[in-house]
Formats: sequence, structure tokens, C-alpha cells
Amino acid sequence: LVQMRLCVAGFIDFLLQDETHTMDVDMLFLNIKGIVDVSERLLMMLRGQQTLMSHEQMIGRCFTHLEAELHKEYTFYLENHAAVMELVREYQDDKQNRDLLNACLQNIKDETSC
Repeated sequence: LVQMRLCVAGFIDFLLQDETHTMDVDMLFLNIKGIVDVSERLLMMLRGQQTLMSHEQMIGRCFTHLEAELHKEYTFYLENHAAVMELVREYQDDKQNRDLLNACLQNIKDETSC
């Protein structure tokens, strides 16, 4: 989740503020915000189970409770992954877009001390 949140902040938010690029941010990052949301809720539910005695824990129910949402978000992502990768290759061929993506990556590195 940390890495996905970094992508949202370091790429999406940055690119949405920069109006000079020609990139399709929505297509490039698809439904990452939906994936972050459902993943955070799953993690919260799993953490809630940790507070229970082991014989009271119902780990599987956390997954089944969010099954439809997990399926929807991850299926959409996987169905569009090839198109997104083609778009990334296209953007890498354009110097302005490549430089902007590298600037986003550098911002993430600076914020995380990597």
C-alpha cells in the first residue's frame, strides 16, 4: 500500500498539477485509487482480526466481505494492463513525457530518501 500511495502522490497528483504534458493520466494509472481504497479496507479488517483470540479470528470473512470489490478493481486493472504498458512505451519515446516521468520518479526518491 505504501508504494501505491507513493504512485498516487508522486505521479498522479504531480501530473494533474502540470498542465504542460500530453499524457492521459487516467489511462496511465487506471483505477489505482480504487485498488488503494479496497486494499486499505481489507488491511483494516485483517488488523481488526489480530486483536481477537486465534480461535475467534475469521480471516477468510475479511476477503469474502470485500470479494466483489476486490474482483472488480483487480479485474479491471489486469484487463487493461497490456494497453497501459503500450502507453508507457509510447511515453518513453517522447522526450518531454520521459523527462516528466523521470521528474516524478525523482520526487518520490527525494521524499523517501531512496
